[in-house]
Amino acid sequence: MEPPVVSVLKVLEKKLARIPDLDTPSPGRLTDIKCGDARLAASYRRVRNATVTVTSPPYYGMTTYVEDQWLRNWFLGGPAEIDYGNDQQISHAGQDAFIADLAKVWRNVLKASEDEAHLYVRFGAIPSVKSEPRHILKASLEEAGGWKLISIRNAKTSDAGKRQADQMGRESDPAKEFDFHAIRA
Repeated sequence: MEPPVVSVLKVLEKKLARIPDLDTPSPGRLTDIKCGDARLAASYRRVRNATVTVTSPPYYGMTTYVEDQWLRNWFLGGPAEIDYGNDQQISHAGQDAFIADLAKVWRNVLKASEDEAHLYVRFGAIPSVKSEPRHILKASLEEAGGWKLISIRNAKTSDAGKRQADQMGRESDPAKEFDFHAIRA
């Protein structure tokens, strides 16, 4: 079995079309897509002058993020097997450790960005872990420094879109998700 050939740009364009309030002209192009550990500066070696970053990091307590994304990664050329021993994920040893790891990401994005860069983040909570996603994301941006939070919008819950949980079944109600917009300060 081989993964089908997929246009990463078309996948991203389709996803971006679903984000509200992106009707302003984009200052960048969908040409510089990278895959790497965003906490590591080495992942940004060839990234310069980014104007827009759109991301959705793992929610606090989501300790199987990499394993849960294996099918998406396989479609993009990743391994066909799931590595359940993956210890290279963002820290979930406590909210402070999680915030510190997210702050590493925002510092790296900042270093690779132009002066007027935009950062869009979809972030929420998982029902099985008590957390306040707005506090976590704001704290990580503050710890990173260099970003000015422009807006936080309620993105409703995962019920608002077609989600994997609908197919897999679930025993709890989905938590709220939020869209954050920050600019380089």
